[in-house]
Amino acid sequence: MSGDPPSAVIPGLVTALFSEGIRGLYHRAREWADYRPGNRRFAQKCDLCMDIRRHLALKEGNGFPELAPAGHYRTGRRLQPASR
Repeated sequence: MSGDPPSAVIPGLVTALFSEGIRGLYHRAREWADYRPGNRRFAQKCDLCMDIRRHLALKEGNGFPELAPAGHYRTGRRLQPASR
């Protein structure tokens, strides 16, 4: 799977999310687009999902038509690290 363009691996991100949940989406984003949440914490899995989708949508040549338009992901509030 590693190194393959996303379209050659599965039909789409929605399929991965539906069939494997946020965990599957997270693992694919790490493999395909070097997604790393860093030290950010997420209050809900929806916040993590949005961060992953933003990362994928704004990556040049992403190959994910279901994340169009990319402008949607440029305008959102970027999550900040949670204070401990």
